[in-house]
Amino acid sequence: MSLFDEIQRVEDHGAEYGESHYDYLNRSGRAEFETARKKIDGLFLRYETLHPKSTKDIRGRFQSKDNRHHLGATTELFTHDLLLQNGFDVVSHPEIDDKTSHPDFLATKNGVEIYVEVATVVGGSDGLRMGRFQADILDTVNELHSPDFLVSVDFEVISSTKQPAVGKIKKKLQEFVTSLNYQLVCATIEQGGAPPVFLFEQEGWRIKFTATPVKEEARQRRLADDTRSIGYIMHPVRSLHTDEMIRDKIKEKRQKYGQLTKPLVVVINAICDGFFVDNYTIMAALFGKEKITWTNYSDGTSKTTPGRTMDGAWIEPSGRILAGVSGVLIVSGLYGWNIEKVQPKIWVHPKANYPLAPGLFKVLHKILNPKTDMMEEVGHWSE
Repeated sequence: MSLFDEIQRVEDHGAEYGESHYDYLNRSGRAEFETARKKIDGLFLRYETLHPKSTKDIRGRFQSKDNRHHLGATTELFTHDLLLQNGFDVVSHPEIDDKTSHPDFLATKNGVEIYVEVATVVGGSDGLRMGRFQADILDTVNELHSPDFLVSVDFEVISSTKQPAVGKIKKKLQEFVTSLNYQLVCATIEQGGAPPVFLFEQEGWRIKFTATPVKEEARQRRLADDTRSIGYIMHPVRSLHTDEMIRDKIKEKRQKYGQLTKPLVVVINAICDGFFVDNYTIMAALFGKEKITWTNYSDGTSKTTPGRTMDGAWIEPSGRILAGVSGVLIVSGLYGWNIEKVQPKIWVHPKANYPLAPGLFKVLHKILNPKTDMMEEVGHWSE
């Protein structure tokens, strides 16, 4: 049975800001989305055939309007297929002695058994869209009749507890863009002037809307089509610490089951506001952030020594090795619509309690080179 509805689909202009990932994946008529739906249904059919008792749970989470649940189920389906493609026999939610919780999978290959835990880490608003209040405001802006202008939105101050009346915003904005003279605004900008601005303040919010004229040749097309009005979007500045989020998730999974008697691989779908999660971020998550130690000597000389803070998922500042996780398999930016395009990479713990054996996964590996004491990338790790 398909995870998607049997409906008539048409080409679209993209997701609404408040639309869930599943709803958009389900309704979009784009060719790449049709390909993705067929791929996902194939993954689900294999999962359903092998693990009928777990089917209801993963179906419900995949179809959830809560993007956290949807992304989690998507990552589980991807991981399950990856294990099968790499020659593993897979058991879903295996029992562990004296434990009430169960890992996502027990995978067996060539007599080697490993536990596999799946997690999703979202930095910023990307994977979860954005706050509901902001999404409602942006969708309201896109409903404007504004063939001559794009309206950019700068959320200068936001409130997480109160939402301004979106109907009032729409009414005021429509009056604002309708009052603008296209030729006059273009002439003002050409002479070095600023585009017109509408400032909205209410319920602890301060939002600046800027009207930017479109090109002359686009005006008639926008008049005829149901075209979006949003230009650029700016949010309040915030710090993203994706490495710390990944670190904490690995630690959480390590502590969840205590001392295991088999290797544990943690699969993480790392999503960070549209940016690719790179090796630098993963190194910081596993071993701590890079640092420089500056030493001054009594003779007036000094020395700088590169190092790491050693507060990662695999090591503590005291130097104690945290060896309960044998490997971390990173999938960067996995969504339903790009499930065929992502490239996983596994980071192998150099001193795990239960080391991973070579040859288990046919994916990119990061392993320790004992000669250089560096984590180096290799292809299929077989020795």
